[in-house]
Amino acid sequence: MKLRLYCWPDLQSGRDSSMLLSALDPALLVYKEEHWRTEQRHFLDRIGTLLMHRQTIKQLGLEMAVSADLVASVYELFPWNAEFKSISEFRDLRQFVLDELGRARYFQGSVPADRVSLQPGNLTCMYVEIDRVSNAWKELLYACAEEESSSEVDFQVATSETAVNSANSRSIVVTVVEGSDSASHEIPLVWSKDSWALRINSQDSWPDLQRCVEFYFQANPGMQKYPQLREHPLPFDCTDNFWKSVNDLCQPRMRQLLVKAIAKKVYGILDVKLHDEPLGRIRRFRVTDFWRVHYRQFDDRIVLEEFGEHDMGL
Repeated sequence: MKLRLYCWPDLQSGRDSSMLLSALDPALLVYKEEHWRTEQRHFLDRIGTLLMHRQTIKQLGLEMAVSADLVASVYELFPWNAEFKSISEFRDLRQFVLDELGRARYFQGSVPADRVSLQPGNLTCMYVEIDRVSNAWKELLYACAEEESSSEVDFQVATSETAVNSANSRSIVVTVVEGSDSASHEIPLVWSKDSWALRINSQDSWPDLQRCVEFYFQANPGMQKYPQLREHPLPFDCTDNFWKSVNDLCQPRMRQLLVKAIAKKVYGILDVKLHDEPLGRIRRFRVTDFWRVHYRQFDDRIVLEEFGEHDMGL
């Protein structure tokens, strides 16, 4: 029996980890020390949004997109000497700057900021009235757009809900002027857990079944509220026979139902609709009333054996 191993929770294994990259709005990264005294609640909300993005990016095994110029400005402007030890959000922000920016993926813009425009212009970089930051942001976004046009990378901008609501927009258009010509690129936005769910749900990751299961779970917050949810999903393996039966029998419109059923199983959601039951030496669960998955369960993982009709093996 040959297995295709899906190693959880290491989402980097066996796939292109750069499928989705997030450029972080400078408004979530740049804070002036003097503003903490007069607008602290507003600043704490922005930090909360930044930490939400970090949590989602980590859960999905994704990466952040930054540039050397933008990170240099963040480091330079950060109030390192400020005494905010009693404010947990500030401590989290400091840790984020120290840890996460060094692990991000760096991009270098190929055109200067004065040839790049963003529409709507006030959608990102709000509250940051520093030219070198806004210029670094324009250059980074165009570098992201260029990379997206020439590779499999898919970008989004992670911003704040305040910015999105004020501009009433769900994407930002990046335009560069080359002489008398111009080229425009549209980059989607994420600003809340719900917007992340919609964005994730739009990704077609088939046949990376592990990624499909993880994306489905993240895109369906209702599943995450299950009272006895496993803290970590149960790892699963797939036999060659399972993939052969899936390729032969599982039509594209059936794939999401298969992914949904597997997600319930590995996250420990005891839905009676799965009708999980023993069948001789193996077990099986429902995908629909007609389709089943046969599997073997061990203490630390399950092995998906076969996909087929309800009476297979009988």
